[in-house]
Amino acid sequence: MPYFERLGETRFRATEHTSGAWREDEQHIAPAIGLLAHVVERDVAARRDDALVASRLSYDILGTVPVAEVDTAVTVLRAGRTIELVEATMTHAGRTVAVLRAWLLQTRDSSAVAGTGLARLPGPDELPAWSPSDTWPGGSSARSSCGDTSRNRAAAASGRAPASRSSTTNRSRRPPGSPACSTSPTG
Repeated sequence: MPYFERLGETRFRATEHTSGAWREDEQHIAPAIGLLAHVVERDVAARRDDALVASRLSYDILGTVPVAEVDTAVTVLRAGRTIELVEATMTHAGRTVAVLRAWLLQTRDSSAVAGTGLARLPGPDELPAWSPSDTWPGGSSARSSCGDTSRNRAAAASGRAPASRSSTTNRSRRPPGSPACSTSPTG
């Protein structure tokens, strides 16, 4: 169940699994920004052999992203030996819809300064599952409910679910009889 199908080196087609809870013909932004992070990682791997890692990501969402074909591009804004700033853009029909800026850093041993007095946070496998498709329709929410995402388990562990406009209204948008979670590609 991929979010995107690769159509070329920088062109992708969004699948129904990217659709959002409010409008199923528009992407939830999470898969789109995940795709931008992916193209940055591929770009740096193709250009460098010293394994810079992403340390800070910032996104600007410039408009809605339809469930359709999108183009991506990556530009180096500040080149460097141990640090780089890159920008990735996503466009649809010639209009920029999202921009990612990423600082990439060379890794160093930080064990001398690691640690804190705070209690350890539970890992993803230590929290119960929570299904967002019980609250929200849309391919992106249904996709999330099939796996145990740490955010969903964290919400469940705290005894809360993310707020929605109206659980009854949102649930009624799902076709009658459709499962909350499906492993089929059309889920």
